[in-house]
Amino acid sequence: MPTSRRPANLRQKDIARLAGVSAATVSLALAHHARIPAETRNRIEALATRHGYRLDQAARTLQSRRQRRGHRESVGVITYFPEDWSEQPKRWSLGLTAHLDQLGYGLDVFRHPTTPAAWRTLSRSLLARGIRGVILHCRNDDPYHYPLPWDRLATVAWSGAVTTSFSPNLAAAHFEDNFRVAQVISSRGYRQPALIRFGPDLPALTGGLLAGFSAHLPKAQVRIWENNRWTPEALLRWIRDNGVDVLCGTLVPSFLSTLLQAGIRVPEDIAICSADVDSQRVDDTTPGSKAPRLSGLKQARLRGYRLCADLLHARLCRNDYGRSADGVHITLRGTWQEGDTLPSLVATRSKTL
Repeated sequence: MPTSRRPANLRQKDIARLAGVSAATVSLALAHHARIPAETRNRIEALATRHGYRLDQAARTLQSRRQRRGHRESVGVITYFPEDWSEQPKRWSLGLTAHLDQLGYGLDVFRHPTTPAAWRTLSRSLLARGIRGVILHCRNDDPYHYPLPWDRLATVAWSGAVTTSFSPNLAAAHFEDNFRVAQVISSRGYRQPALIRFGPDLPALTGGLLAGFSAHLPKAQVRIWENNRWTPEALLRWIRDNGVDVLCGTLVPSFLSTLLQAGIRVPEDIAICSADVDSQRVDDTTPGSKAPRLSGLKQARLRGYRLCADLLHARLCRNDYGRSADGVHITLRGTWQEGDTLPSLVATRSKTL
């Protein structure tokens, strides 16, 4: 009997474009995920039917294999930032949920413990829920120091740097990426940068920016603004007193929103460059106005988590628990996003000459 197949060139992102939503929303809607409103799901399903799209039956088969006594198997994410996954899910967390759904898994999120007793409680919780696969969101620590039941878990680490022999391990190229951010700032004619610091930063983030400015702006004295002393008046005075022409750092989107709400013009009063434009959405400040699109580096979080899920799925299919002998280490680099907040001073100056 002939089977119905979707057009070879039609993908979920094409349905997403037609529906005006994200690809993650389309994936969740077609999987009948409870997070997607019924109205949105019906609209997406109607578009998919109209254009001849059908879900990949291989993904459906994988999903059915993961059904156990009426409950789908879940994998766990142990993270320092559980609120990114639950209270206000980010685009990349929705994307991972959709990707795991296609692989046939649910997702449970756990806060990274800080005490031995909390680790023991977490281990008991993992085993009680039947979780065999875990994605570890690490910083610069060695995951093998975590007191987990390694012989009963398949694990993948997602970290800020590959600093241990843990495998499989995916890492963001924070140092190289931020070195490149500093290079772009210099090439556009800025000469007095300042870093915005929101509490303790990953050394690779700040270190990459400082190393980049040292290489490309050796005469600049890079200033650091501690966000805990923030007021609009104090910041403007500090910018003028120090001759700062560009602010950069991580977690910039929320800071940019506060600047705009305080009446500080961007980029007219101060240019902004983010080392992580994917961390948050920049909110519009007033009805009828539109916030400037942020310039900076877009981290490869969604791509990284999808790769984590694929590696973890492969380990689970092989019943590969404990330490992995594969030696898989993957480094992901971000991509530059051109926006409105870092115009080229070189081009502006050439026009005035």
